[in-house]
Amino acid sequence: NCPPMRVVWWGTIDKLGRLPRWPEDRFHILDGERVLAEWLAQCDDRGGMVVNGVRREICFSFFSHRWERPAKAMGANYEVGGFAHPDTEDHKKATMLATYGRRGACSVFQDV
Repeated sequence: NCPPMRVVWWGTIDKLGRLPRWPEDRFHILDGERVLAEWLAQCDDRGGMVVNGVRREICFSFFSHRWERPAKAMGANYEVGGFAHPDTEDHKKATMLATYGRRGACSVFQDV
């Protein structure tokens, strides 16, 4: 058994203009296994589907990063007022992730 993999759609980051926060934005933070299971239940035999006349495939992209604003005190975190946060105050990471998603930059798929 493994802990659940949490995922956030780039469109959510684009709409919020920032990375979602737990617990207030928990409805935007999805269980990756459930997302994939739902996709597989609806996709065609080639693993894709047509949405609004455009063929779509699923692609999970992972980014490793350092927190821009680590907790100021040992044991402090966002919930208890340490204000630790993975992004800058001007949301540079959220902006980059939304741009990546908007451009459809998943390296698995190439224009044919």
